[in-house]
Amino acid sequence: MDITNVLVENLNRIIRDKGLKQRRIAELANMDERKVSAILTGRQKNITATDIGKFCVALNSTPNELFSTDVA
Repeated sequence: MDITNVLVENLNRIIRDKGLKQRRIAELANMDERKVSAILTGRQKNITATDIGKFCVALNSTPNELFSTDVA
């Protein structure tokens, strides 16, 4: 599994666990809803460090959590 797939899976899991919607994540991350949707569905493979930082802020998480292959 490549790192982008790990990121997408972890983002979706964290969002689901927190009970958030894509629209709310887009608002919190100050990102376009279409871009958030494309990332979360795996359609967008080019995810920047800025995008990752925005997701971390929106989800109150760390890059380590987003890229972890150890799911508790």
